[in-house]
Amino acid sequence: MGLNKLQKDNMNYRLAQRLTLMEEIEGYLANAGRLVRQVEQMDRKFLESFADDGIAFPDCFTATGFKEMFDQE
Repeated sequence: MGLNKLQKDNMNYRLAQRLTLMEEIEGYLANAGRLVRQVEQMDRKFLESFADDGIAFPDCFTATGFKEMFDQE
């Protein structure tokens, strides 16, 4: 039993919606990756600014270190 035109059109529409959603999710993941890299860069600059003055902070004072501290628990 074959599909009629309405069923095929509906199936194509649903597939197109899924593809669009997948592309949107890829965009969100790419943005999240960029944000993570920006935070890591800000962490490095934050620590370096104090290191220039001879002050050393433990990693838990950075966003990345703070997250890692909770991931270990």
